[in-house]
Amino acid sequence: MNVKTILLWIGLAIVAALAWKHFHVDVQKIRDEAGIKPTAVVMFWVPECADACLKEAQKMQRRGIEVVNMDINDGAVGGKLWKAFGGGNGPFPSFLIGDELMRGAQESELRAKLLGIYGETALKSIEKSYFKKHFNADGSSRAVLYT
Repeated sequence: MNVKTILLWIGLAIVAALAWKHFHVDVQKIRDEAGIKPTAVVMFWVPECADACLKEAQKMQRRGIEVVNMDINDGAVGGKLWKAFGGGNGPFPSFLIGDELMRGAQESELRAKLLGIYGETALKSIEKSYFKKHFNADGSSRAVLYT
């Protein structure tokens, strides 16, 4: 390797590090700055979807999950947090569950993610019954035959 090649690789490494720093989202840091617990689900919404969005939040709250509602147009924390995840025009509601932003997720996808984060406590009693019939205690799936 000659000096030019070494300098080129060093330059590429610096550019890659700067790009990672610029585009990397430190979810925990943003949550801490906003005073949001790591276990809380953040629901991003806009006033135009208020009723529908708040119904989705209430569904999660009935499961015993803390939901923090963030209006992305508030000009403060909600907008800043939304922009940190790339912003955009929705769809709404969108949910930050753990460190994953779920944009316009279907209810089944949300339940699966909640189960992964909160375990069986996030399930309703009928879902727990279904879960026990179809999965072993270690989480592996059972073969269930219906006739």
